[in-house]
Amino acid sequence: MEHHQFNYVKLTDEEVQPFTGGLKEMLERDEEEKDKWLLLSLKYFMPAIPKKPNEKPKPLSNDEKLQNQYFLVQCRKFWKKAQEELKNRLIEEMNKADLARAEALKKSANKLRESKDVEFMSPAERAAAAQQANERFMLNAERNALMALSLARYAD
Repeated sequence: MEHHQFNYVKLTDEEVQPFTGGLKEMLERDEEEKDKWLLLSLKYFMPAIPKKPNEKPKPLSNDEKLQNQYFLVQCRKFWKKAQEELKNRLIEEMNKADLARAEALKKSANKLRESKDVEFMSPAERAAAAQQANERFMLNAERNALMALSLARYAD
């Protein structure tokens, strides 16, 4: 959290009210939403660590505590948005995989029907051939789903 920040954070009048004069000077009115304020840069302030065991560290100011609180709120918003986006991508990829599976099953069924060898296959042999085709497809679908998950993890 030390090296991360949010830029152009929108705050309401109620959220801005507890800030002191120094921080209020850094705020700008939002041009699009007149009842909102823009904090150009919001970062997390780490509490000081004492250098000596008996020494008291300098406490965070009220403004720094409020900024930490708003930083954590922004983190939760960002995290929920990322979760929702990942969920949507995963659903989309799984729907694609389901469609591909249905197409592959149709193709394998058509191949079995068109094959001259099918006429000479016993019902057990036909079932085994269909099962093998289904297993090959399932392995490919699982591999594609895992790839989609790993890509979604590293996207943006």
